[in-house]
Amino acid sequence: MSPEKRILVVGCELADFETIRRAMRVDDFESRHVPDNTQGLAAAVEFAPGCIVLSDLDLCQKLRRCSETLETPILWLAGTEKQEETERALRAGADEMLRSPADEMEARVRVRSVTRARQLRERIRDIQGLRQDFMDQLVHDIRSPLQVILGFSELLAESADLPTNEQSQIRSIRGAASRLESLADNLIVSTRLETGDLIPQCQKIDPWRLAEQVVETMRPVAALKRIVLHVERPAFADSMNADSGLITRSLQIYLDNAIRFSPSGSNVFVRVRSDKAAGTVAFEVTDRGPEVSEEEREQIFDLAQLVALRRAGHARHGRGLGLSLCRLVAEAHGGRARVAPNPGGGSVFILELPYSSPAPEAVK
Repeated sequence: MSPEKRILVVGCELADFETIRRAMRVDDFESRHVPDNTQGLAAAVEFAPGCIVLSDLDLCQKLRRCSETLETPILWLAGTEKQEETERALRAGADEMLRSPADEMEARVRVRSVTRARQLRERIRDIQGLRQDFMDQLVHDIRSPLQVILGFSELLAESADLPTNEQSQIRSIRGAASRLESLADNLIVSTRLETGDLIPQCQKIDPWRLAEQVVETMRPVAALKRIVLHVERPAFADSMNADSGLITRSLQIYLDNAIRFSPSGSNVFVRVRSDKAAGTVAFEVTDRGPEVSEEEREQIFDLAQLVALRRAGHARHGRGLGLSLCRLVAEAHGGRARVAPNPGGGSVFILELPYSSPAPEAVK
């Protein structure tokens, strides 16, 4: 019998167990009763049930700390319906409450509910894995022709006898190919952050120095539109704990958007601000493009909402695909990504991060 069709009842009255056993016999469940709470953890590991019913919250916490039972649905059999007791059970790791003395219909409904929820979670995990595999293969397939385009465009660019207009066209080809390669990389990073397969590798960095380096790499792109990039030195010289690669990628997305949507000949400003009281550092990119409406300020950082807006014809400025990655990077550091109106016109895109992000961990 599959684990999904097994139910373990621990430390409960025999009458409650018999009620649950009769209730779940309809769904072909195999039921097992362990009267002693001290044997509950060992029984759960050995029996590998699809659902556990218990009345001891200490046992519930132990089950949640055990890797073999971490995700097993747990029903707390309660002799009381007091709110504080229910909250204690949920904090301990229970998924649902079942009243004692048990009722067959309620037991059947509760067990079905928690086991189906687990099946859905597992299905979602499988779909996420398939999506990750698909994205990996897609990016791999895109990179191969891109490398050919980039390689030959570099060879052509080295030809000194090309007319000026052809040199300009080659630069455009290289720029477009590099941008597509960057988009492919961002897709991979986004999906890995979403699934938890990528954890920030945090170390001590100088936030202003990092911002200055990103600005220098983006100056040639800005020069194509005669846009001048300014980076303002902050009044502080503190370091912070963050993943420099992920922060660099996010600032590049902010600056790329700022350059694309600002008019030719305008200025884009990059600032680093410190809030000692809040314990945060904020990277700000101020552009002169169309102002993001109040309605869209949260939605453009959420890929699903952005797609829905575009389908409905409400997303006006075409921003956002890269911004969802910025939000994931910020949240992975315990911070947030947001946008605010610029009093002089345009928008201010902000990456707000704590001084101390989680300690470095290995990528899964």
